[in-house]
Amino acid sequence: MSISTPEPRDRDSIIGPKRLLGVLAGNDVDLNLVRAWADSADVIIAADGGANLLHSVGARADITVGDLDSLNPELVDEQAHLIHDLDQDTTDIDKLLNLAEKLGYVEMTLIGVEGDLLDHVLGGIQSSARSSLKVRLGLRRAIGHILKGPIYDHEIGSLGRVSVIPITTCYGVTLTNVDWPLEKVVLAPLVNASVSNKISGDAPLRISFDEGALIVFVEANEPVW
Repeated sequence: MSISTPEPRDRDSIIGPKRLLGVLAGNDVDLNLVRAWADSADVIIAADGGANLLHSVGARADITVGDLDSLNPELVDEQAHLIHDLDQDTTDIDKLLNLAEKLGYVEMTLIGVEGDLLDHVLGGIQSSARSSLKVRLGLRRAIGHILKGPIYDHEIGSLGRVSVIPITTCYGVTLTNVDWPLEKVVLAPLVNASVSNKISGDAPLRISFDEGALIVFVEANEPVW
């Protein structure tokens, strides 16, 4: 197996204010959407079997990282850079997020999150919320914005359905420019959430909260950076 890590000149070519796409191995995704995300990204990092997903749409990652137990052996030599990380205390998505942070990125979009393994989906959301990066989830019918407080008057999207799901207890949550606004409420897991709200008119959703972590899902069926 040929394993390499990016040389300094390669790192210089992939860091900076660029659209960073992380690709996971979730199999419940629209391949046309995967291709659209890949085409619109500046830099792509695959987490292990995410490289298989990219290959299926004729795309390739700039870096592939993970314990490589899911990467198709026939694709090993096709990878631009492979980082073989055997740490069993971290998942492949943790390895991807940690690598992006080490490369100097502050935000990224993840696709391939959805799949038939709900434990992987929930684990991926938790990993994304723990990360110091600003993480968005590119989903089949939405963009999931993972936000950590304090957030002051943050603007997201301008059309369609929106849901706000707390990951931890969130205090002082305010939503405006939606059909059912919220004003300084507490959202908490196993207690409440704002599901299938709707952005009003052409004005973008605005959200603020004092403390906690949540996901804002905004309806979308194409890449939105």
